Amino acid sequence: ENIDTLEDINLTEDDLRSLLSRGSESLFSTSQGATSTVISRKTQIKYPLPVEAVKPCNDVLNRDQTEEWKGWMQFVFLLYHYYNAEELYNLIRVMITCYVWMTGFGNFSFFYVKNDFSFVRVVQMLWRLNFLVIFLCLSQGTTYILYYICPLHTYYFFLVYATMRIGSHLNYTRFGLRLKMFVVACIIFLIWDIDSGLFRLFHFPFAGQMPKLGATSGTLWEWYFRTFLDHWSTFLGMVFASNYPIVSLFYRKLEAQQWSLHWAAKGVVGASLLFALYLWISGPLHLAKFDYNRTNPFFGVVPLITYVYFRNLTPTLRSYSLDLLHQIGKTTLETYLMQHHIWLTSDAKSLLTLVPGWPKVNMITVTCIYFIISRRIYKLTLFLRGMLLPNDKAKCIQNLTYMGFIVLGFFALAHSLTIMNAVSTVSIVIMCVIGGALIYQTVLDLSWQAFRECAPTPPDAGQAESKKIAAPEKESIVAKMSPPLIGTMVILILCLLWQVTTMNGAGKILPLPSNCEADVNNGMWVPINGCNE
Repeated sequence: ENIDTLEDINLTEDDLRSLLSRGSESLFSTSQGATSTVISRKTQIKYPLPVEAVKPCNDVLNRDQTEEWKGWMQFVFLLYHYYNAEELYNLIRVMITCYVWMTGFGNFSFFYVKNDFSFVRVVQMLWRLNFLVIFLCLSQGTTYILYYICPLHTYYFFLVYATMRIGSHLNYTRFGLRLKMFVVACIIFLIWDIDSGLFRLFHFPFAGQMPKLGATSGTLWEWYFRTFLDHWSTFLGMVFASNYPIVSLFYRKLEAQQWSLHWAAKGVVGASLLFALYLWISGPLHLAKFDYNRTNPFFGVVPLITYVYFRNLTPTLRSYSLDLLHQIGKTTLETYLMQHHIWLTSDAKSLLTLVPGWPKVNMITVTCIYFIISRRIYKLTLFLRGMLLPNDKAKCIQNLTYMGFIVLGFFALAHSLTIMNAVSTVSIVIMCVIGGALIYQTVLDLSWQAFRECAPTPPDAGQAESKKIAAPEKESIVAKMSPPLIGTMVILILCLLWQVTTMNGAGKILPLPSNCEADVNNGMWVPINGCNE
């Protein structure tokens, strides 16, 4: 029988067979111009089955919904750090699993739909993930592994990229993608789930064993610990993305059925997921921190899938999201990074204090500054990416080369100041002003003419007036000097604020004063194990 007409109802032969009992004998009748019918022993089902219409705003895991998801998780994550709520560690670990899962889901979906594996796409993604963290490492003297979320997402982005890029012609074949996913699963199993030495072999050239900030047992061990906790999460996100059309079709097929059948089917699936969630809550979730870490790669996906199912249970739930959490979700990377330096201090180990003696007022003040700066850095990251990494490979390489030389130049300058023992707030401000002015003037000279030529003109302007507006004009002294002067004033203000926060903030975690003895631990000082602190 010819079954090509099944494609007209958005179902493949495999999709149809999964809807029917494997033991039933079926007949596919596909006469031209007639409706296809599947006849089994007990049922007679006419195709095409009704399907609810889908829109970008009400599809499963639409963009607004995933941003909201990231937003409320980030909100909880930040409160966990601010209040040092160690008792919530296991739940927070699940949220990090969700972030890594979304890395697999989102990037797999992009590569599958767009089929874009270009150099420009890769560097733009790496810029989004690493621009701010590299800036912090260079300016604050911290280490890359301290902000482990960024290298974690970068690492698993490359996993998705390699999976989809290698043999990309197989991505749209019936068994090619399944075979590639099977190979990736075997590699993950051999590296992380078997003590074969492959992890050390692949990562030793990039990670040492010397203790450093953010990796007290060495970068190699810290990286193994961080990647092990979620080594299946990205892969499971890719599996979900590869079956995303089936999930979307599942919801829409049921929602087009009678009310009783619709909710009976969803109820069965929901009850099964709730039972699995109950087993997870009563089992792994209640384990101690180190015992739970061993279970997270395998069972952390249980609450994740349960949340996805119930969050998308009805078209109404899929069509609405909370904009406040959506906005927080868009700046998840920036809020995570800046909490180490603005909201908290001592690399997220103590609280930043701007209003001593008024903890609630201090929290509100610091939080407002923190979110405003994080939002501005988010916009700045996207703006600079569009300006420095346009959709032109040659210009991307040229700009990356320029940035590399600029960073090396500042490295040499900083090393020279260190050798001469001339590092001070004054010298740093002077170097920033001079270097910033030179970079500003260089960018202006290289881009001013092109900017003026593409400047927008009023719709009612004539051809002569249009040419006049677009023609480059000689800058006045005020136009040339205003931006550097404004930048200098901003740097001076920031330095003063930094000095105030350094003097008044909680720069180090110090012992409590003696007058707190009666209020702490009911007046009983308790010994601690220094190895666990």
